[in-house]
Amino acid sequence: MRNSSKKIALFLFVIPFLFSCTAHYVATWQNYDEGAVITENNNYTIKNDTIGVSHIFNNPNGSISLRIENYTDQSMLINLTKSALVINGKAYNYIDGKSTFFGRLDYFASPVIPTTGTFEGEISSKTNTIFIPAKTYVTGQFTNIRQELLNEVGDNYKGVSGDYPVFNQHIPTKIIFYKKEESPLNLTSNISYSILDDKNNPVFTNRVTQSYYLSRVAKANSLSNQQLNNNLLTREDMSSYSITKGENTAGVLILLGIVGLAVLAADVDEQ
Repeated sequence: MRNSSKKIALFLFVIPFLFSCTAHYVATWQNYDEGAVITENNNYTIKNDTIGVSHIFNNPNGSISLRIENYTDQSMLINLTKSALVINGKAYNYIDGKSTFFGRLDYFASPVIPTTGTFEGEISSKTNTIFIPAKTYVTGQFTNIRQELLNEVGDNYKGVSGDYPVFNQHIPTKIIFYKKEESPLNLTSNISYSILDDKNNPVFTNRVTQSYYLSRVAKANSLSNQQLNNNLLTREDMSSYSITKGENTAGVLILLGIVGLAVLAADVDEQ
């Protein structure tokens, strides 16, 4: 009887893992602006004598990073209230109510007794503008594109199965290519900026745009989540999303696993 209980408990514990699986997908974004310059990480930058703008898609959390470079000898101000990312005709503001700064404070002091110490973490504050000193750049994470990928593409696309070099190696995949006019996702970024004088008053205001479309989606089931993220580090023009099958029954299956563990624990106590 005891052996039968162990077998049942083991089955109840293992069954949740048999009914769920996660598939990874890799999306490639193609820029089509005239004069765009390709970077070493396979991304595109719009450049002129004043400003450089590039969008980075490979963040593990699905957000898009924006890199803005100031090439001038004067300070620059980015007006986020007049900037937006347009996805399939719908505008998404770059302002989400806060801007997050990551860093480390290695020294602080009180008015009475000097004190040394360390603080690590993040500081959040509301912001409408970004100040960029001369000859410097800023980066920040903004709109998340993952939900749009799930809504517009998901796992219901008609692709071709076979071995294909999704990164630098051939992997078994299901892949589909899109032309610009057929792409399910089109992005256009509009960045408003001003050049400031010595008193930080705007002397010149302009706008720079950068456009992308979804050019390819490939299934990457042979890669683990860590392998996928490691490959994405060198491809700023790619993003990813994952779909887990069996999520609707996950709660019941997890309960079965807990019951299995309880039965095993009770059996051990009896021994």
